[in-house]
Amino acid sequence: MEAVSDVTEVLSYTIDPSGDERSNEMGCTIYLITFDVVLNLATTVFGVVGNSLTYWVFSKDRQKSSTAFLLSVLAIVDSVLLLVYGCLRAAYPIASLIRSVYFSKYVAVVFRAYGWALAGLTNTTATWCVVLVTVDRYVAICLPQKKTRWLAPANIRKTTAILLLACLGYSVTRFCRYSIQYDSAGSLRLVQLPWSTSPVYRYIHHVALFYLLVYVVPGVILIFCTFRLIRRLKAAASRRQEMTRSSREYHDVSVSLVAVVVVFLLCQGPNPVRRIWAEVVPANQRGCGSAYFYYSPICHETLMLNSAINFVIFILCSKGFRVRLAQMLFRCRPGRVGADTSSDTGDTSAVAASGSRTVTTTAKTFTA
Repeated sequence: MEAVSDVTEVLSYTIDPSGDERSNEMGCTIYLITFDVVLNLATTVFGVVGNSLTYWVFSKDRQKSSTAFLLSVLAIVDSVLLLVYGCLRAAYPIASLIRSVYFSKYVAVVFRAYGWALAGLTNTTATWCVVLVTVDRYVAICLPQKKTRWLAPANIRKTTAILLLACLGYSVTRFCRYSIQYDSAGSLRLVQLPWSTSPVYRYIHHVALFYLLVYVVPGVILIFCTFRLIRRLKAAASRRQEMTRSSREYHDVSVSLVAVVVVFLLCQGPNPVRRIWAEVVPANQRGCGSAYFYYSPICHETLMLNSAINFVIFILCSKGFRVRLAQMLFRCRPGRVGADTSSDTGDTSAVAASGSRTVTTTAKTFTA
């Protein structure tokens, strides 16, 4: 087994602090503190609070609506991602700043063995949750004849469970690549298992399957479904005055989801570039002062921003979400506002059916 000797490093730019090099190190420290501590923790706190409110709003309808259920699941997964990435990113620069020996001897080893594997699992799961909720809206809007069977609550829950298990199954090898042992000085030592250094594993699982399952396939599905949704939503916008309030809110939640997907693609875009860059450029050329050093924290921040921004998107794009949130926060009189996702039975008439004339509303059931 190959011992990984570089586990005690906290940051890759550690240099002899003398003269211009000391100034250079300080500049790199400030840069990382700004991104990996200040912006990172602010994004984490804001995102977890926003996702909690999002879950609170949509959870009221998760038993009746597939979209509400999936958006509730996405809010939970995004919150876990923010907490995992937030802790991992903030720990390294803080430990370097205070020269923590305990961190480098123990915590950094555990982080490297299991922490980043957990972060990868949450990122993969969040990606496929976005895909699933987008396909859900695509079926509801573009294939309304299929929605009763495909989007039944029991089917959606089974699909979600299979998806979560599949993400875990794909990521499980990441948790098994290392063995943690004690060295003669009593510090933890990371030992990489032989199979994880195999070129077959590296290029098939770590490169080919990763890019295929995390970027290529989800990207193709999202782009296809989103373009089809945009076409239907544009057609529906011309008939907006004919919609009832509840139908307009149902339309708005689809618009919100399109915005979520667009933001997702923009925020995820820089990360595959970073990973390819890291494969091409040697580790000793990615330290302080290099272009990669400044690019990498930006990629991590955009990834976290993607998991924190959905709450803002719903606030801006969905009046029904704003109304329900206000009712829940300020205990307003409920009134007949119509939930965004209160029903998935017959509520696509104003959006999906071309040529429908009048939409009548009774309670929470929409029929054309």
